[in-house]
Amino acid sequence: RHYKLPGRRALLAGGAMVLVYALSDEFHQLFVPGRSGEVRDVVIDTAAGVVGVCLAYLIHRKYVGRKN
Repeated sequence: RHYKLPGRRALLAGGAMVLVYALSDEFHQLFVPGRSGEVRDVVIDTAAGVVGVCLAYLIHRKYVGRKN
């Protein structure tokens, strides 16, 4: 809302940010002894993040709808 993005674009932007963060986290783990970066973890992290973004959007939409 702050950036005045329509709902679908905001969801895509949120999902893209989650994906980039998941990728960077797994890349970072490549340099930590005893840890490894795995594609499976990127998929899991991204899926959970997208669910969170969608829930936040739905809650926000319900709150704004009630307020108006």
